[in-house]
Order: sequence, then structure tokens, then C-alpha cells
Amino acid sequence: MYRNIILDAHLIIYRITDARIEVLDIIHSASSIRKIRGVRKVRL
Repeated sequence: MYRNIILDAHLIIYRITDARIEVLDIIHSASSIRKIRGVRKVRL
């Protein structure tokens, strides 16, 4: 299960496992969401 949080001008995508927190991507707000979805295949 993926989670996300907005911190200042960044979107941080992460997941929590039993052993750790894994940061999967950090995206700046100036990036195009359409471009991010196309390239990363991330479901937000």
C-alpha cells in the first residue's frame, strides 16, 4: 500500500513495511502530474 504526504512544495510517495519506511519518490510541485503518471505509473 502506497501513501503520500505533501510537505512544502514536494509530494513524497512512500510505503510502510514491518521493518522500515521506504521512500519511493519525491516530486516537486512544479512537475506536471500528467507527465508523472505517464512515466512513473503511480496511482495518486
